Amino acid sequence: MKLNPYQVLSLLLLVSSPYQATAVTSSPTIQQGDSLIQEGLQYLNTNQPQKALKRFQNAESVYEDAQHSNGFNGALINQSIALKRLGQYHRACTVLTEVLTLNREICQRPSNNSLSIPDLDKLGLAPEQQLAALQNLGNNLQLLGQLESSVTVLKRATTLDPSHPDIILSLANSYQSQYKDAINQLSLTADPTSEATAINTAQEKALEAISLYTSLDSIPSHRVHAQLNNLQLIQHLKTVKSSNLSPVYQQSQHLIQPYISNLASTDFSQFHEVDAVNLELKLSGLLNEQGMTREAFHHARSALDRAKLLQDSSLRSQAFGTLGKIYLESEQLGDAKKVFSKALKLAQSSNDDSLAYQWSWQLAQIYQQSGQRTHAIAAYNTTISHLDQVRTMLISASSDLQFSYKNSVEPVYQEYIKLLLSSPTPSYQLVLDTHQQLQVAELENYLKCGKLLAQSSEQLASYSATIHILDLNGQIEIIAQTPEGIYRHQPDSTIVQQELFKLLTLFDGDSVEEISEAHFLRNAQILYSELIAPLSDHLPPTGDLLFVLDSKFQNLPLSLLHDGQGYLIQNYSVTNSLNTYLQTRKPKSLKSLNVLFAGLSQESPSFNSPDVPKGLPALPEVDEELREVKQISQRFTSLVNRDFTADRLKAAIYQETPIIHIASHGQFSSDPQKTFLLAYNEPINAQQFHDLINQKSELGQATLELLILSACETAKGDRRSALGITGLAIQAGSKNTLASLWLAESRATTELITAFYQGLKEGRSKAQALQQAQLKLLASKDYWHPYFWGNFILVGS
Repeated sequence: MKLNPYQVLSLLLLVSSPYQATAVTSSPTIQQGDSLIQEGLQYLNTNQPQKALKRFQNAESVYEDAQHSNGFNGALINQSIALKRLGQYHRACTVLTEVLTLNREICQRPSNNSLSIPDLDKLGLAPEQQLAALQNLGNNLQLLGQLESSVTVLKRATTLDPSHPDIILSLANSYQSQYKDAINQLSLTADPTSEATAINTAQEKALEAISLYTSLDSIPSHRVHAQLNNLQLIQHLKTVKSSNLSPVYQQSQHLIQPYISNLASTDFSQFHEVDAVNLELKLSGLLNEQGMTREAFHHARSALDRAKLLQDSSLRSQAFGTLGKIYLESEQLGDAKKVFSKALKLAQSSNDDSLAYQWSWQLAQIYQQSGQRTHAIAAYNTTISHLDQVRTMLISASSDLQFSYKNSVEPVYQEYIKLLLSSPTPSYQLVLDTHQQLQVAELENYLKCGKLLAQSSEQLASYSATIHILDLNGQIEIIAQTPEGIYRHQPDSTIVQQELFKLLTLFDGDSVEEISEAHFLRNAQILYSELIAPLSDHLPPTGDLLFVLDSKFQNLPLSLLHDGQGYLIQNYSVTNSLNTYLQTRKPKSLKSLNVLFAGLSQESPSFNSPDVPKGLPALPEVDEELREVKQISQRFTSLVNRDFTADRLKAAIYQETPIIHIASHGQFSSDPQKTFLLAYNEPINAQQFHDLINQKSELGQATLELLILSACETAKGDRRSALGITGLAIQAGSKNTLASLWLAESRATTELITAFYQGLKEGRSKAQALQQAQLKLLASKDYWHPYFWGNFILVGS
């Protein structure tokens, strides 16, 4: 498995020779190192990066033995260039952090603090090595998706040489990646404040990138690269529907025709062979987008001829794939199928999954459009197989390697599922397996945490039925698994979406408790009739239901659905599971209550953190919740107010504690940066929470059985905010998470939580304990309204 390094069309490869002393003063050992460097550079220039890497590594050892620091650092920098050519961006990045004495963690995740770069002069780096190390580190950070760090590094490089065209081009590329990242975030989030932030970021970064690209128009050595990237950005701006971004396109569209004229007449033979192929293929793609089919075809054929001379399978695959897209644009499906088939074989022969997935997907769509159903299914299978190998890299990398989840990952699975369901006798198990792969991909994209491992479904707890609610780009499908079989129902998708929107709008209000029950029931009964009622003949009258929900439905408290006689919770316990494949083994009994309780009853410094919503009230009821939980628990540890810090929570987790209960403000959002829990001194985001909890498994302790978040709420106006609950649960490694969708009246919450713990103590399952706690409030005189008990959902198995 590998990512295709030749897809990175927007970057110049800076091959910088290390500092070398003159022949008069050089020792034979140093001259040996210099000779190895020159051999390595020759291998790079003839497209043999693996051999080049070996020469640079040998040179590193020679220079180290000779204690020649400049030669040693130069060898490392050149190793990073060879590694990048091989597509090994993380290794390239870590090598450069060694040169610059930086923490290698910047290659893996965004820095929590501003990146501090040491005084380079004190490191003994020659000036050209300083520039080479910074530019290549900035480029690799960009490819790894660490965009803020990339910009920081490249800006530092501009302080060494403000007008260096290589640095300006790289910085412009990183700005364009930040623009693309903002647009991608805009397509994923449903949080209004996150949407506004994304649009503003996209506008700002697009303007900065265009300005830098344009500044290189007068520099012959960089004009082609800059104009191609600028043209790509401007054409992308045209496709984005935003009143804020339209002016950016309008003020830059005058560049399109001059750029096309200049680029179309460029002699690409002036560039290094690999660079020439990539540049001409990029031009071909942009011309095809402009409807200039003949010109696009000419440059694609020219690039293909160059690629054949290089005998590089990945380059030829990319060239054939580019030709295929041109044929598709011209509606020549037969020719498109031929060249995509060639492109796929070449990609597979070089184990290039990132290209193979694209060309196989194109073939699947062609087969489906041509009515060749069997071939289409086979092609989709192949596509998903290749996509599974590179999915997490595609959605975490940047620049031309970044495949938008919404545009390039989600549609593959949805198209395949629709094709499977269109069969007169669909394989429902295959549909569910594919759908759950899609949900895993969505979580991986949300968390940016690498590949999530699936568990065997045979280890799951048993349920009366598992009900899957699928949203296939607006087409709603219901599939229920029971001991007797699998059943499918197709509700009226328009009605479901309308009623879902109305009900979630009610929950988003500031005075949910003032809405009449009758008002709730109108929407809840319609949703029940569409989602649950058609399955009633296949469900027992009472029991335990597991719902596997697409993110659009995760904000819906299913316990509130109403059949006209009573709420769903009056007959069934309800558990929400985003994906049964991610559940761990069968949960243990929690009769012996061992609880770590952390909470804030007073206003704290974290309330004033920049990303925390303003005006959060103190939670004095947390003290009462603490007393009730302590009284019912067998073992109890508490961290309250000043004692509740990330460090103290980390220390407390060292104990064998199966239940962690956090009674503090928190927010769940479809934007992971806005998902947090408030400790006394600072917010704890999902990644930090993962780092805190993960030490349990590192210490060989039992997995967290239950995480309770009793004072959190979903972000207002964010219809996918409950994805944050699942994301936090996955990060915590918790088998189950009990969380609130909105803040209810404090005494009601304390009663519900106390009743829930009592149910656990009596040996009930977590789902049954929650059901009984909610029914207790429903039957009460004061808390019967859904506002008081409908806010809690249980996520897990």
